[in-house]
Amino acid sequence: MTRVKMKNGKTCEIREIVEKDCMELIDHVNSLASEEIYVACEGLDIDADEERAFIRVMREGGKRMIYLALVDNLLAGHVDIQIGPLAMTSHVAEIGMGVKKRYRGMGLGKLLLSEAEKWAKEKEVQKVKLEVFSSNDRALGLYQKFGYRIEASLKNEYIIDGKFVDAIWMSKFI
Repeated sequence: MTRVKMKNGKTCEIREIVEKDCMELIDHVNSLASEEIYVACEGLDIDADEERAFIRVMREGGKRMIYLALVDNLLAGHVDIQIGPLAMTSHVAEIGMGVKKRYRGMGLGKLLLSEAEKWAKEKEVQKVKLEVFSSNDRALGLYQKFGYRIEASLKNEYIIDGKFVDAIWMSKFI
């Protein structure tokens, strides 16, 4: 667990997910998905028991981790990092991240990304990759500051608010 003072003076706690976080994570992901602007997800259609089982299996498997960012004991953001499932991809991990709207711009993305990269290094991952919408300038800037480079752009991969948006694939060797 890590405690850090944010730009607004509040304290943020970054910690690994545990089974009791299941409903809060479901609500968080569904909230992000409902914005329909930054997350390539239409929400989680599962119940608490299914999510608890997923968290338990994930933690036991050692190839995936979810970190939560809590501000005033409320879930403000998360990062999900997963190592490739095949022997030939076991040196690569993929990151997915989301921060609730009211907490954006406070440094949570930096904290979550740092924690995910730290976990990846501990697992001897050599490359971390992610996908971001071309319309998400703030996230693109964050990833570039962290040393991620664009590997590919999938043109018109998504339609958001009636407009085509590219999928940008980025990666970093760690």
